[in-house]
Amino acid sequence: TCAPIKRSSSTSNGVLASCVACVTVVMSTRHGSDFLTCHPASLNALVSGLISEDEIVKRDILTMLSTLLLHSPTAHSFISDSFISFKKAQHVTYRFSSLTTDLRTTDSLEYQKSLLNFINCLIDRAGDIRGRVNLRNEFTASTRRMNEAMRQFDGQAF
Repeated sequence: TCAPIKRSSSTSNGVLASCVACVTVVMSTRHGSDFLTCHPASLNALVSGLISEDEIVKRDILTMLSTLLLHSPTAHSFISDSFISFKKAQHVTYRFSSLTTDLRTTDSLEYQKSLLNFINCLIDRAGDIRGRVNLRNEFTASTRRMNEAMRQFDGQAF
């Protein structure tokens, strides 16, 4: 499972960016992508990098996860499980709440594209129609809850 991760310093973000770059190179080989899909702990570690404040790092992680979803028939279940571990480690209600929060709050068009691409790949590769509908509903519920919370603060000064 993912261990709780504290917010990173800029030095840690640099190290994380270097690690993500290395994993990207490893994933460009068939053996590297097979390794990730066969070792859930590796995917957990990769998903846990989404706690980073560096949107470039998060964009690269989402791109790798999207690639795995497109090229591996087993990746979907492992990635879904990794987000369950991530949810527990971050003590949030929905496993994709960090993604929907980032989608609403980022100013980076490139990061928004990566988020939407990953969400679409995840839903598309869910298998049967019931699985796709359940995932879509989970993203919708996460977004709806965030909208309700924001309405409570509408018009209030901080």
